[in-house]
Amino acid sequence: MYRLYLLLIAVSIIPKLLFLFISDYGMQGLYDIQSHIYYIEYIASNFGIPTSDNCFQCFNPPLYYLTAAGIYKLAFLVGIHDELVLIKILQIYSFLLYHLFLLVGILTINLVLTKKNEAIIGASLLLFWPSGVIHSVRIGNDVLVYLTISLALYFLIKWWKQ
Repeated sequence: MYRLYLLLIAVSIIPKLLFLFISDYGMQGLYDIQSHIYYIEYIASNFGIPTSDNCFQCFNPPLYYLTAAGIYKLAFLVGIHDELVLIKILQIYSFLLYHLFLLVGILTINLVLTKKNEAIIGASLLLFWPSGVIHSVRIGNDVLVYLTISLALYFLIKWWKQ
C-alpha cells in the first residue's frame, strides 16, 4: 500500500512542479502577493516584525513570515541576490510545506478510513485536488496554516482513537 501512496504522491507532484517552474509568482492568483513578499523582506532586513499597519498582510501571525525570512536571508547571505530567484526559493519553501501537509493528510485519512480502497480514494482526492497546484507554490501563510491544522487534526483523531 505504501508503494501505491508513493506512486500517487510522485504523480501528483508533476503538475505542481510544472506550475512552479513554468509560471511566475504573479500567476498565483493573489492580489496581495507583493505585501506577503514585503513582510518577509522586512523581517529579513530589519530582524524584527513590522507593525500591523506597515503593509496589507502585516497583521497576520508572523510564524510563516519568520521562517520564510530566515530562508530568504540565508539565500541572500550565500550570494543569491536576484529578486526573482529569491522569490522562487520562497515558492519552493511553500511547496515543501504543502507536501508536508499532504503527508499528514494521508496519515489522517488512514486513521479514519480503515478500508484500503476508501483510504486510497481519500488520499487521491487530497493529492489531486485541482486548486492544490496553485496553493502549493503560493507565498503566504496559508500553507503553514494547512500544515498546522492538519497536524492538530491528526493528533486529535489519534488521541480520540486511543
